[in-house]
Amino acid sequence: MAVLERSFFRYFTIVSQRSPLISASTKSVLLPEHYRHHASANAYQKENSDQIRYQIFKMHNHYLDRLDNTSQQYAINLSINSSRHKISSLFDPKVTLPSYLNDEKKGEGIGKIYAFKRQRNYQDQGYTFIQLPSVEIGSRRCLPVDTVIHFFKDIDNHVNKYATRLKWAKVQLIDYYNACTYQLAFQFLILTGVRPTHALSLETQRCYGLKQAIHADKGRYRVIFLCDFLQQSIRDYLSLQKDILTQLKVETTSPYLWFLLDNRANLYI
Repeated sequence: MAVLERSFFRYFTIVSQRSPLISASTKSVLLPEHYRHHASANAYQKENSDQIRYQIFKMHNHYLDRLDNTSQQYAINLSINSSRHKISSLFDPKVTLPSYLNDEKKGEGIGKIYAFKRQRNYQDQGYTFIQLPSVEIGSRRCLPVDTVIHFFKDIDNHVNKYATRLKWAKVQLIDYYNACTYQLAFQFLILTGVRPTHALSLETQRCYGLKQAIHADKGRYRVIFLCDFLQQSIRDYLSLQKDILTQLKVETTSPYLWFLLDNRANLYI
């Protein structure tokens, strides 16, 4: 029983380590360094304190709800019963959150919870609440979202430019194919978080139904889940790859799903 109690009291430490609902920046605030999966991950991204506060709130409520559902499923009594409190449940599913805690602000991709300072107003003995500026946490090297969006738009325009002038000559086929390969490689990086110091492709034998894969990372293999968009991008690419390799009469010998071709249509990563 003591082990279970220790596990329960470490509940939010454990879920903070494993939760997909919060970023590395948020984990760096919640967890001491020796509890973090990757101590340097915070150097790859940047968020402000308002966004981090919102993530912590959403995660906290999500996992409290998980505890509530589990307690109901197994008829566990999670209630307060003491001389100072009447018997009452620790969780109230009927609580309605205010709108600002449900609002993902203006399409920014993540909500914000602002911090305020309460200042005494001596004229009417009331209080004035002053919004505090947010604090940036994370890497100063982090690129703005708009810059990343423009980067991928430029890649898409580059690929489409090849496609519109394609005459099915060998050199043009190879250029078009390589442009599509680079596009998929960058999508793979941004949508999986795989570090660019490793192979920017997936081994065919370690990719399972295009839904998840195992990727080598510093001598160890770790599971990568592929989102719907990336799954469809890989399917489209593999269909194109099959057609172009057939046109070029190239036999597939690479162990990877996507790869480049040199000017002689030889495979290389």
